[in-house]
Amino acid sequence: QPLSLILLEIEHWHELQAKLGKTNIDLLQQLVGQLLHHQLRGGDWVGHWLHHHFLLILPQTARSDAEDIAERLKIALQHFHEQQAFVPELSARCAVLAFDDSADLDTGLRLLESRLS
Repeated sequence: QPLSLILLEIEHWHELQAKLGKTNIDLLQQLVGQLLHHQLRGGDWVGHWLHHHFLLILPQTARSDAEDIAERLKIALQHFHEQQAFVPELSARCAVLAFDDSADLDTGLRLLESRLS
């Protein structure tokens, strides 16, 4: 079964943090996590990953489908401020990795992080 990962990075996070402050940036992070969760299919998983990154695990998902999902998530984030008055305009970058059972998860995660560097 194919498995894909998406590492999503909220762009300009440090500027947002300076503008919003610690309490509000934490709230924003929670709201973004909820938005991402609501965009996923049953069986998919999203979690906070290092500062302004979110890791999405997509079981039974080929790379091309994961790339489509990543684009859909970026668009949802771009329009999120229209739904939540508190949320500023957001943009994101995504790295996608698809691998089989023989792939090493640690290596895959490092590869994802390097693709966003």
